[in-house]
Formats: sequence, C-alpha cells, structure tokens
Amino acid sequence: MLGFPGCIGYLDCAGWECDACPVVWHANYKGAAKKPTLRLEAVCDDYLYCWHLNLGVPGSKNDLNILYASSLFQRIRQGSWPTSQPKSTIAGMALTWFYYLTDGIYPDWRVFVKTSKTSRK
Repeated sequence: MLGFPGCIGYLDCAGWECDACPVVWHANYKGAAKKPTLRLEAVCDDYLYCWHLNLGVPGSKNDLNILYASSLFQRIRQGSWPTSQPKSTIAGMALTWFYYLTDGIYPDWRVFVKTSKTSRK
C-alpha cells in the first residue's frame, strides 16, 4: 500500500439490495431495510484492485458474520497466515505482521488497524 508499510489492503463489507432475489431466499438474505440484500466482503488495494471477494452466507446481516465465514480470515485465526513477515520499520520499530486497514467494527486482531471509530446507537 502506498505510504503504509506492511499494509496489504483495505477491508470492508457492503450490501446491495437484490431485486432479482428468488422469493424462497428472501428470509435468508434480508438486510437492515427488511429487503433482500447480498453482503460482500472485499479487500482492495490503492488502485482499487480487489484481490479478495467473499459473498456472505445466508443470514449474514453484518460485517462480522461475513468475516467469521471468510476462508481468508479462517486461515488467519488458525495461525497459517501470513507465510512471511514484512521487511519494514516505522519510527525505529520493526513490523512483525502484515495488516489491513478497517473501520471500527472489526475485532481487535493484530491484522486489523482501525482507521476510525464506529458509533452504534
């Protein structure tokens, strides 16, 4: 990532209302607006190249449900990722782990650097 040593992408989830969703799937893919919604997890780089996409499983109404079902993040939780370490130093401190930029909703894992706080009411 340009200007962020050790950063391997931006992670976020998005939802799209699906007008063409089959009626039998409506209950499983209902979003916050109570309409059929597909959820997508994406990891993109500075050039908006998306190198990881994961469509949420039925019933995944938020980012965390998709995260826990993601094959990429299952490998992180199992300790089989990353296969190498970054070779960068920031302010005299050597990086020991690659990371993703995320918003405040993601768990406190060392692979996530939160760029903002998310306020929930």
